[in-house]
Amino acid sequence: MTTSPAQSTSAQSSSAESSAAESTALAEAVRRMLADRAPATLLVREDGLPALHQRVDDALNHEIGLAGLLVPDDQGGLGGTLLDAAAVATELGRACAPSDFLTSTVLCGPLLADVGDPRPDAVACLVVPWDTAPDGPFRPTPGLTLTDDLLHGSVRSVAGATRADVLVVPVLLAGEIAIATLSPTTAGVKLDDVTSLDTTRPLTDLTFDASPVTIVAGGEVASAALASALDRACVALAAEQVGLASWCLATTVAHVQQRRQFGRVLGSFQALKHRLAHLWIDVDSATVAAQAGATGADPDVMASVAQSLCSEVAVRAAEECIQMLGGIGMTWEHPAHLYLKRALVDLSALGTPEQHRGRLAGLVDLPPA
Repeated sequence: MTTSPAQSTSAQSSSAESSAAESTALAEAVRRMLADRAPATLLVREDGLPALHQRVDDALNHEIGLAGLLVPDDQGGLGGTLLDAAAVATELGRACAPSDFLTSTVLCGPLLADVGDPRPDAVACLVVPWDTAPDGPFRPTPGLTLTDDLLHGSVRSVAGATRADVLVVPVLLAGEIAIATLSPTTAGVKLDDVTSLDTTRPLTDLTFDASPVTIVAGGEVASAALASALDRACVALAAEQVGLASWCLATTVAHVQQRRQFGRVLGSFQALKHRLAHLWIDVDSATVAAQAGATGADPDVMASVAQSLCSEVAVRAAEECIQMLGGIGMTWEHPAHLYLKRALVDLSALGTPEQHRGRLAGLVDLPPA
């Protein structure tokens, strides 16, 4: 029986609607969990962040069951889509919650599956600095050397290493990129916590002193897996930034609707109306860009489009939030400062907007001015 073009288009549309509905339901489940487990009253207590981090990830991985979300089901994972991951990341950004979801579930889970070493239930960490820019072919950290399967050197400011079960290290082997893995408890591995501006995403300096590793892939397989992993992470980070910006916008609007000055509600002042209207347009545009990155073709192009826009919108939204909240926005007890700090750190986490626009110029064959 031959399927007509109209029937094929209808089937694709139905499948897309079903996938979107599943992602929406997943986002709602994560939002409810975060409202219960990671309220703002706990978020502002820095001494309780490690326990909060553990509680959030336990709920994501075991209660909601998102461990191995992006690992194919024939490799022991859930076979989820990047749209699913983006939905979860948006809610984590909205709550500014500490979690290894981006660094482990999105970045490392499918990467290990792509190189034939799936570990859907493990907390994994990609050992690259948390300012890695996908501006072309991936280049391993210069400070690392591999001799006779023994790793030497150090990497500064790595995200996601604090609670990792496995470290995933890109190295050079015979002049080509290779993927090596090892445990944080392996001989010669040293982890030192770093004081980061964003306390909700801990950073770690890692040092390797003749640490034995296992090479799981090399050559084109390793290079392609790393490139895909970074593009996926860029899209998920963009979705997180959209969630962050959405919270800032909603919090600001709620404040100006009830706060009064000079006998009038703040929201009645035309200057504030205009600023919030512009911010709403920015956040809506960023939302569309992040969704396009999660669902569209040309993943490398759309990843850089999303990052070049969403990272700047998140910073702008956080700055406007703190300014329009007035005095309360400057207090340590209000979570607004945490959103600004995360937005500022994420601005360059996987490449600055300028780096992504430069990358885009090459990808679409449009020489920069």
